[in-house]
Amino acid sequence: MAKATLKPWRRESILVEIESTEPLTKEEEEEVSGGIRTAFAWILAGEPIPSLDEVKQAIQGSNPDLAKKITKLKYY
Repeated sequence: MAKATLKPWRRESILVEIESTEPLTKEEEEEVSGGIRTAFAWILAGEPIPSLDEVKQAIQGSNPDLAKKITKLKYY
């Protein structure tokens, strides 16, 4: 297992810890950050933060192999 901490938004203080089956490249980290931002755009006010499955769904279309690599995520 490999871990990475991402900051999907430059102006927000939200950090996301990602666990994956192998280390992510910088490009993959950017794709995951984009998937997190996309999943957040899908939720409505009052709904919980996006789950791992929702983030994986956001990534699935552009990079299914990357979506399979991600095993956990945690928001800070």
